[in-house]
Amino acid sequence: MKLRTKVGLVIVSVFVVLFVVIAVLQVGWVSTLIIRQTNERMTLTIRSAWQVLDDQRRLLETVAAFLAESEELTADKQGRALLERARERWSLDLVLWLKPDATVVQRAQSDEAGDRFNAPPLERFWGHDERVSGTFLLAPESLAREGAALAARCSTEGQNGTGMILFALEPLLDAAGNVQGHILVGTLLNGATGIVDEVQGNVFSNRLYKDRRVGTVTIFLGTVRVATTVLLPNGERALGTTVSPEVAHQVLEKREPWTGRALVVNDWYLSRYEPMFDPTGTPIGMLYVGELELIYEDMKREVVLTIATLLAIVTALAFLASYLGARGVMRQITALDKTTQQIAQGDFAARVTVNSRDEVGDLAASFNRMADQIEDGHNEIVAKKSALETANRNYLDMLGFVTHELRSTISAAMFNAELLKDGSYGKLEGDLREGVELIAQSLAYLDEITNNYLQLSRLERGELQVIKSRVKLVADVIAPTVRAHSRQFAERSMTVEVTVPDSLVVTGDVNLLRVVYDNLIGNAGKYGRTGGTVLIQADRNDKEVTLSVWNEGKGINRDHLPQLFQKFERFDVDETTGRKGTGLGLFIVKQLVGRHGGRVWAESMEGHWARFVFTLPVD
Repeated sequence: MKLRTKVGLVIVSVFVVLFVVIAVLQVGWVSTLIIRQTNERMTLTIRSAWQVLDDQRRLLETVAAFLAESEELTADKQGRALLERARERWSLDLVLWLKPDATVVQRAQSDEAGDRFNAPPLERFWGHDERVSGTFLLAPESLAREGAALAARCSTEGQNGTGMILFALEPLLDAAGNVQGHILVGTLLNGATGIVDEVQGNVFSNRLYKDRRVGTVTIFLGTVRVATTVLLPNGERALGTTVSPEVAHQVLEKREPWTGRALVVNDWYLSRYEPMFDPTGTPIGMLYVGELELIYEDMKREVVLTIATLLAIVTALAFLASYLGARGVMRQITALDKTTQQIAQGDFAARVTVNSRDEVGDLAASFNRMADQIEDGHNEIVAKKSALETANRNYLDMLGFVTHELRSTISAAMFNAELLKDGSYGKLEGDLREGVELIAQSLAYLDEITNNYLQLSRLERGELQVIKSRVKLVADVIAPTVRAHSRQFAERSMTVEVTVPDSLVVTGDVNLLRVVYDNLIGNAGKYGRTGGTVLIQADRNDKEVTLSVWNEGKGINRDHLPQLFQKFERFDVDETTGRKGTGLGLFIVKQLVGRHGGRVWAESMEGHWARFVFTLPVD
């Protein structure tokens, strides 16, 4: 992948990740902010709803106090006319004059009297001079005595005829301050559409959003809606419907407010429910306000979309600025890359143009200085290489010439030395014969050196070619080589054992394999123990043939084994002549085996034996 592409991907990745992270954070922040503001707004909204109920309660307290202090209450025919006027004037549902034992003296809507007003939560206040207000529940049979119309308002499903009364109780006192009775006024909250509509109008202004009410208000008797602005799909008020068990448990049982999103009929509202208590502190109902969640969802969506759009614009601008800023750097780096490739291809005169004064520009300038040094070094190396090639060519020419001339001369000398030893020029005895033998040994040593240098010359000139054929290893290579060294083995009383099968056939160059065996078998004869044994062995598997030459003797130091096959490395001394080898024989063996596709190594137990092993691949 090109660096330009990598940089582009990194920039894109950074801004994409940054955009996603900021988008997620801002969505979370907006959601948290809206939820917090919604909870605060619900708290304020329900306070406004309570304010309407408190205003109605204070009105009831004022009416009750007025009636209790009015002289007309006793002057009129048992005060019924006064009570009736108060009921009509202030739209009251309950107006009673009670004795201290709760016996009804007079009702505003009826001449019936004498019964005891049965309201258990108020029993603790009969005969006391306390002013009391709030809400309580009135049983169906007691509510029926106050009028059939009131009882009808409590007959919807789920209410069981029970009425929830918002009331005020005012004591009647004589001049001495003794309680003579009570005035009880109240408003039935069941079906109190006026109260919930007033709350709806004050808090939500009866606004609509997408044909839905922005807010709704409900008074619950227990878990049942008894007064509400929530509408059913048919347009009727949702009286008699119930609240969820979760809300009922927290508000009515745990006596704690509940705030959250709630499904109200068919729409989700952000809602708050708070408990309503009777004078004994027992929760008897709930007050609910809710705002349409769709408003906040649309608001959140618009805010998120706006912020996301702005963020996308800022990100795009930042990305463009980053890209434009990086483009100059990338152009300089691209020029560096191109120039580097030119130098790699041999154009050492190539240089990069410095287009900036920043770190990349400094890099380009340093690169040019480095290129200058590389060019100077290359020119120097070329000059030295040319001189070395000339010297090496002269060396190889001289080596080939010298080895060729020496080989011819030495061969002639060796031939004549052998004739002298055999007595062809007369019988030699004593010191004279011993001298001729020493001459023959020296000539043999020189012949070995000459042969090795001749092979080295052919290797380094590249003239040595491997001409492979099917070779009978014993007949074509091993047997002729052993015969060539038979005198050497005989002189040192050494035994040669060949365990290689006569039928073993390998693929290789017969002449080069003879050179390999000549070196290995010759070394075994020179460095092996006098009177010892030489083993020539072979092993074959599906992949390769493993060949070896083993000899008894002093062996090889383990530390010397890794260097044996390096050029001019010499460690052992010929026991018969006291001379070290040329250090070329094993090097040549390694080169020849390698050109056959094989491997070569040495093994030894110092003081006991040495073995040289090489492999040839099986075709």
